[in-house]
Order: sequence, then structure tokens, then C-alpha cells
Amino acid sequence: MDNKLIITEDDNFVFIDVTGEAERLFEIYDLYVWDGESEWLVDTIYDIRRAIGHGSRIVIEGGHLPKQRTLKFRDVDKVLIDGHWFGKYSQILT
Repeated sequence: MDNKLIITEDDNFVFIDVTGEAERLFEIYDLYVWDGESEWLVDTIYDIRRAIGHGSRIVIEGGHLPKQRTLKFRDVDKVLIDGHWFGKYSQILT
């Protein structure tokens, strides 16, 4: 099974591959041709057929993935209460 999600490395944007259903979805969604590096808007059914013929994928926008957050407990101001360490949540998650 092919992966239907395409995640761009530079900005963590997700595209969803709809190549098999592209002609049916043409008038419902904004479709884009994805060539592996960049995307551009599909204007006509002919663009879909030509792109598929060249091995490109037809995609719709999924949106941005949230930024990865990291835990930094070592540098946080902490308090030991009854054997448990407590710190400010806003300082722990960055």
C-alpha cells in the first residue's frame, strides 16, 4: 500500500495523495500536482492526466503539523515536595 501522506521537510506541511480519485475530486477541492519537490495548482482535467502520465502525484492540502516540543526538566526551577519534583509547565515544555 502506498503512503497517502506527503510531509515536506522544510516546513512540515502535509499533503494527501488523491491521484486515484483526482478527476472525481477536481471540482470539489483545490488539487495540486506534486513532483516530489514542489507543487502547483491544477487548472484543468488535462493537467491531471498529463501530470499522472509524467509520474507526478495529485494531492490536496492537509495543513501544517504542530511543532515538535521538547522537555527540558534539567534547566527548570524545581521544588521537591513529599519526594516529588515540581516545576513550571511553561518552563518544562519548549
